[in-house]
Amino acid sequence: MNRGMAKTQLLRLTSIGIFAALSLVMLLVIPGIPFPPAPFLKYDMADVPIIVASLLYGPVAGVVILVIVSAIQAFGIIGDGIIGFFMHVVASSVLLLIPSLIHRRRPGKLAMFVGLGLGAVGMAVAMIFFNLLITPLYTGLERQVIVGMLPPIVLFNLMKGGLNAAIAGLVTLALRPLIHSFVRRTL
Repeated sequence: MNRGMAKTQLLRLTSIGIFAALSLVMLLVIPGIPFPPAPFLKYDMADVPIIVASLLYGPVAGVVILVIVSAIQAFGIIGDGIIGFFMHVVASSVLLLIPSLIHRRRPGKLAMFVGLGLGAVGMAVAMIFFNLLITPLYTGLERQVIVGMLPPIVLFNLMKGGLNAAIAGLVTLALRPLIHSFVRRTL
């Protein structure tokens, strides 16, 4: 590997670490906002840096960051354990993989924002199934109670996914030129 490629890989790895750290800092500094119709749900912005990283560096980088951050969140910071870890990885994977894969195939602002919108909808749809299957285990609520809560759960997931996706898209648009400029000057 030549020196320029090694520097590029180091910058990429460093950036990915920074996005992971930002996600954890956001989780610690900005408290989750509870959603009263479904008290086990809380809005947080911790996925924003992960989505940005997946748009800038690809889906693998996004999923790696997501798994690391989810593990720290589930087994350390919030302590919601294996079920919280699993639910976060599933929901956020859908949210970041769809736009990242679309953006890789069709770079451009429109494709990126279409992908982000589809990611938010995909997350809400996927979480219908997982909320019916897993949430009763996590909360101790009867499945029928969860069925009755589905409309607000879907609304919550659409709002959380949509807001985080929109913020991530705008941040990505702002950061991309800065990162490319920094990489060119550093090499």
